[in-house]
Amino acid sequence: MDGFPVKMTEAVCLGASLTLSGICYYLYRKSRTTLDKLDDAPHFTIDGKLKDILKVTPGACLQYAVIEGAVHPVGEPLTSPFQKDFVGVLQKFMLREHRLVWNGLSRTWTDSERVLHQRVNAVPFVLVGSNETAVKVLCPLQASGVHMETTHEKFHQVNYGLGDIIGQYLSGEKLKGQLETEEMLKVNCGHVCCCHSCYQALPHRRCPICRQDISRVVPLYHV
Repeated sequence: MDGFPVKMTEAVCLGASLTLSGICYYLYRKSRTTLDKLDDAPHFTIDGKLKDILKVTPGACLQYAVIEGAVHPVGEPLTSPFQKDFVGVLQKFMLREHRLVWNGLSRTWTDSERVLHQRVNAVPFVLVGSNETAVKVLCPLQASGVHMETTHEKFHQVNYGLGDIIGQYLSGEKLKGQLETEEMLKVNCGHVCCCHSCYQALPHRRCPICRQDISRVVPLYHV
């Protein structure tokens, strides 16, 4: 180590970086395990046969399974305050703060993010199959693979004065702004997923993403 002297500050930064990398790898492996379970889990169609499968299953409980169906609220659905035409059964608001932090080890500015506010709203709902057989969803927030769609996203940028800029360089932190997002598990589909030719080739008139029956098709034009 004589030829490569390491300062105490650099050693602390290196240790913190390795710890953060380890945490990120752990979260990645955890997510990867969940995805592998979803791939390997049996897929069941919501119909009358599902009850027969549960009857012959010990405890009438499937440990890990994948079911798909159209989302129908039990009662009044939730309405997006940003898009009045969007209604759903799950709604997640989040406000994140983004700032740049000076990294003395790499001599660069790195992006930092923290959650300032988060709120989740939910109403009871069921998944309905092709023959109107319904499955009530009791704990949707604990399920994996929930198709939450971003229905609103807006970044509120901060305006700086000369004094703010000087203070940022002295403190080593630059506030970029706040990102406001809304995600919903929607009742009405509205997915943009294929061109007209692919739509005509669908074997069943169901959305390839959420499996809901297609009631109408809205053309989109790119200009």
